[in-house]
Amino acid sequence: MGSIKMTENQVVLSGNLVKLVAIGGETTGFGLESTIELDLRTNYLEDRFMENANVSVVGSFKLVEGVETGKRYVFVVSKIEENR
Repeated sequence: MGSIKMTENQVVLSGNLVKLVAIGGETTGFGLESTIELDLRTNYLEDRFMENANVSVVGSFKLVEGVETGKRYVFVVSKIEENR
């Protein structure tokens, strides 16, 4: 599965990268397997996406709202690194 580490100013999530699909397209399109929806676009990190790669991501949570999904939190990634 994955893991979450939190400090006072930072959250680090680890797990396998996957593509997400939702009715009406109301998703960022990226996530960590069975963990949380990721926003890679805000910080222009889409090109770092590698399907099923085991990664650690750093960032913060943001509340977003969609017509179909309502309000939900996504994790806005500011840094992504492949776990070795």
